[in-house]
Amino acid sequence: MQILYLDSSGQVTRFIPKKTTRHYVLAGLVAKPEIWHQANLELNRLKTEYFPDPSARPKEFHCRILQKGRSPYDKIDRFALERDLLDLTVKLNATIFGMTLDKVLHWQQYAYPWPPHIHMLEAMMNRFQWFLERTDEVGLIVSDEPGNSKERIELLNAVEHYKTSGTMFKPLKNVIDTIFFTPSETSVFLQLVDFCAYAIFRFVEHKDSVRYDRIRSRVDPYGLRHFP
Repeated sequence: MQILYLDSSGQVTRFIPKKTTRHYVLAGLVAKPEIWHQANLELNRLKTEYFPDPSARPKEFHCRILQKGRSPYDKIDRFALERDLLDLTVKLNATIFGMTLDKVLHWQQYAYPWPPHIHMLEAMMNRFQWFLERTDEVGLIVSDEPGNSKERIELLNAVEHYKTSGTMFKPLKNVIDTIFFTPSETSVFLQLVDFCAYAIFRFVEHKDSVRYDRIRSRVDPYGLRHFP
């Protein structure tokens, strides 16, 4: 059994210079259930190391809040913590995927562009299926809770469609059940994939590979795809 944990970085709306991001990234972290205990212990160790005072300890590590330097990250070396979280992801026996969409080229190429989050979900499920075929296993999909119910329904409907009809390229014979949603504070791997998504986003949006270079060794050989 392999579980694919999903999170995104960048905005789904059309690109507007200086207002919205040019790229949308959907990242996936694939892990076996057996490594959950190791991941959980390591994550709790980092929480204790960076936040010795339990009253100041966050429920979860959240990349966006860390990047903005908001409380409680304003009192620690947040860049060191980010490096430690990326290094932990590499330490674990997990695999990283990243589907990246250049929204400018996407809108130029298609008269009726796909919604970025649906387009990248299909791409991700396609790559996950290939991965499961190589490892001869079945897989589940877990995602961070969407910001609104409309997006949740769209993602659920898309997954059900792909399961019934396959993606544009492959039938999903090894993906079981549906997509499961949970708040990231309840999942170690959703917290880690959050930082992976941002590392990939910085790589494609700003040509900044510092974070991506730390996780590059864990990226599947066919796992980083640029669209269109």
